[in-house]
Amino acid sequence: LEPYKRIDLIIEAFNDLGWPLKIAGTGTIEDKLKAMAKPNIEFVGRVSNDDLRILYSEAKAFIFSAVEDAGMTVVEAQACGTPVIALRAGGALETIKEGVSGEFFDNQTALLNEVKALLKNNKDVVKSLSSVLEENNDLQKQLQALMHEKAQIIKQDLLTKIKTVIGINFIC
Repeated sequence: LEPYKRIDLIIEAFNDLGWPLKIAGTGTIEDKLKAMAKPNIEFVGRVSNDDLRILYSEAKAFIFSAVEDAGMTVVEAQACGTPVIALRAGGALETIKEGVSGEFFDNQTALLNEVKALLKNNKDVVKSLSSVLEENNDLQKQLQALMHEKAQIIKQDLLTKIKTVIGINFIC
């Protein structure tokens, strides 16, 4: 459970849906994720390989929101017969056949393009991002707001994909 895996987006989606979700694993932001999760979300911690296969096989879908070159968890879930709902990026594109073994949701990385566009439109800012961020509290707030807005768009896309899968058992 690390920040780049964007489990927070999945938790927000399932908080809104109220559907059960099991989260396997541990990591540096586990406490933060537990604090934001509603009672419909269960953290099962570190599990054995056998228990993980059971979780996969009992799940209606495996939710994957990270950008990884080779997400083994995606392949493991599919090997257990579980469809995957994944961010349309990275290794997931190579291992998921859309509409057959899973579905995709879009644009975790669109945030970078938005930040670049924001900087391009402000010629004074382009000189030095790091010094501007330290000196310009307004720009920091704009970037934070933009990041929040993009996270909401991703969450809504994820919710739409999740709602297409009928059932109550999910895992991430």
